[in-house]
Amino acid sequence: MYPRFLKTVLHFSLACGVFLGSASLLEQKAFANTQISVEKAKEIVLNHANITDKNVFFSDVELDTSHGRTEYEIEFFSNNKEYDYEIDAMSGKVTSFSQKMQKKHSTQNNSTSTYIGDAKAKEIALKHAKLTTAQIKHFNIKFEKDNGEAVYDVDLYTDNAKYEYEIDAITGMVIEFGKE
Repeated sequence: MYPRFLKTVLHFSLACGVFLGSASLLEQKAFANTQISVEKAKEIVLNHANITDKNVFFSDVELDTSHGRTEYEIEFFSNNKEYDYEIDAMSGKVTSFSQKMQKKHSTQNNSTSTYIGDAKAKEIALKHAKLTTAQIKHFNIKFEKDNGEAVYDVDLYTDNAKYEYEIDAITGMVIEFGKE
């Protein structure tokens, strides 16, 4: 009985070792396919966001494989803004990004006469995205109250990307934006 028990334990241990070893090899393979380092990925996102300030807090940096592509998912904070980036780990190309203000100001005057209007919201989004009207294939603008704040949600579509904006309806400040 005792030798049979040892044999079972040995087989179980061997199976666990094979499983853990293959999981480790898969993880090593994902990292082996990585061409850029974590530090290089951080440098790329800071350059893309035009941030030279050294007071940046990186809250999350992960290497993930999704849809057959290895990407860095990077989240950081600077000057009351939250930034979320996805970077192709092989080429260093920014594949997705968004920016969001951390603190919204409270709306003092809810009169519709003080709102910037749809046309101005679209103009602000175009200018921020560095696009011309001719480059836009389609757009959506929606006015709404978001947690008591009056905002315009502006979506701009080009041949290659979608730009999403949340713009303060009174000040015209870009509260949040992203590009896919």
